[in-house]
Amino acid sequence: MNSASLAARCGSRSAGVPGDIPRLGMLRELGARLGHALVRVDRVLLHLDVATRPLADVKQAIRAYWSTFNDHPDQWRAGLMGWEQRLLHRWVRPGDRLLLIGCGSGRELHAMLEYGCEVVGIEPSGETLDIARAALGRAGRSAVLVEGFVEDVDLPGIFDVCWFSYFSYSYIPDRRRREALLRRLSEHLGPGGRVVLTCLSQSSPPRSPALAIGRAAGRIARTDWEMAPGDELSRATPAYRVFHYQHVFSPAEVAREAEAGGLEVAAAHPPEAFVLQIARPAG
Repeated sequence: MNSASLAARCGSRSAGVPGDIPRLGMLRELGARLGHALVRVDRVLLHLDVATRPLADVKQAIRAYWSTFNDHPDQWRAGLMGWEQRLLHRWVRPGDRLLLIGCGSGRELHAMLEYGCEVVGIEPSGETLDIARAALGRAGRSAVLVEGFVEDVDLPGIFDVCWFSYFSYSYIPDRRRREALLRRLSEHLGPGGRVVLTCLSQSSPPRSPALAIGRAAGRIARTDWEMAPGDELSRATPAYRVFHYQHVFSPAEVAREAEAGGLEVAAAHPPEAFVLQIARPAG
């Protein structure tokens, strides 16, 4: 038998025909199809639930999710990833005053202090911020730490750099709120100031039927925030009470939001980061 005939027979056998499938295989097939259908139904229900919640509830769930992320006392020892180190050395100078948005338990915080920056960290999860404070004390370092969402808290002074930690710009729901935040940050940038915006990005945002249904439900419910193309939701705990929200950007979308916030893209480092600066006057 030649190799082509053998491959054809193997392919035929692996593909299978109805008469070749044992009863147990059929049950498994039905179970898999049912499981897939239930997952799709659950995705629709999750999007309906979240899209019709008020923004305060959505933010409470986001805070609950991040309270368990990097919540180990020594998590900060992992340090910066390679792409973060390149961003730091390219766009931050030792001695810069830096606003770290989403400082968590301190992974980036310690690296930036060691680099020689004066750091103000903002974090919505009080439990995670307590870990960061304790780790700073053990390391003999100091930083100003502020509990809350960056769009809500008072920003203390002027900064050389505003740095969104590990994709944290993607975790802010609603385009209008993100644009308002960028406008606010631009007002706190000193001469030559930069916004290092880390986010999830790809050439075009993901879309799904569940997202379309959620967006329609949100409009009907007239909620105070808007689900949009690029939004992704997933269950985050076995109890199904907490969900994870993230937004996947296209580079063009980042540029549009930056422009709405009075900024412009000075450099793109896809797929992880974009560096923004105060927009120069036209002409």
